[in-house]
Amino acid sequence: MTEDVAAKIATLINERNQLDRRYDAARVLKHCTNYEYELEGEVVVACVEVKKVQWYQWKYVICR
Repeated sequence: MTEDVAAKIATLINERNQLDRRYDAARVLKHCTNYEYELEGEVVVACVEVKKVQWYQWKYVICR
């Protein structure tokens, strides 16, 4: 994942969700293995963040 893509994902998350803290490219890059995303050209058209909560439980955060 490039810094440009990370910035686009952060913007997408911030615009589509009401979170208590904002995402930035550095935060996305720090956890880049948690993200699956789809690009059309240079546009992020879909993004999913997957976080392991416990060994048997995963949390899926779906952003569009």
